[in-house]
Parts: sequence; structure tokens; C-alpha cells
Amino acid sequence: MTCAGTVTLDSAVSVFKEVIDLVAEKRVHKFLINMLAVSGTLSTFDRYEFGSKIAEYLAELGIHSLSIACVGIPPTIDGFAARVAQNRDVDVDVFPTLEKALDWLGRRQNSSP
Repeated sequence: MTCAGTVTLDSAVSVFKEVIDLVAEKRVHKFLINMLAVSGTLSTFDRYEFGSKIAEYLAELGIHSLSIACVGIPPTIDGFAARVAQNRDVDVDVFPTLEKALDWLGRRQNSSP
């Protein structure tokens, strides 16, 4: 999935929940979200909330084996929200290029959400 525009907490949570719903429906176990065309920054608190909300949503849906690769660059994407989600057992990481993200996803185990 590719995203563009100015980031807000509500838009980020909404987009990720939409994608999570789709991957759960399709029984996909890996996905890449390209945020290179996203601008703006979230506050530290909003990034914390974003990581927490995504982890909570995955837990609510019972999804425990989904690998998420996010492509973006600072200051918009700095990895803090991913770290918050990682601390809640979400397999997510942030990369500066599509190639690095695809390489990481290629090394993830194949399992269903």
C-alpha cells in the first residue's frame, strides 16, 4: 500500500486499521506500507499513541503473526511508533527504502495471522 498526504494521528490509525482489516480478510501474513510521499510529523505522544493503538487493534483481532514493513524517512517516520508496537510483540520495522523493506519481509517466517 502507498500513502500520500499530511500525517495526522487519526489518519494514520485509520489507514493502518483499514489495511489490517484487509490483510486479515485475505489471510495475508506480510505487508509493506510505503509512506515516502507522506509529510508532516506527529508529536512524540501521538507517535506513542499510534504504536499503542495499532498493537491493541491487532490483539483485539487475534492477529499475532503479521509482519509489517513501513517505508519512510525522518522526520515523518522515525521508528518510534514502531518501537512502541515492537514492545507489544508486533513484528514491525521501519526502513528508508523499498528494497530494504522487501529484503526484511523476505526473511520473515511464513505463517497466517
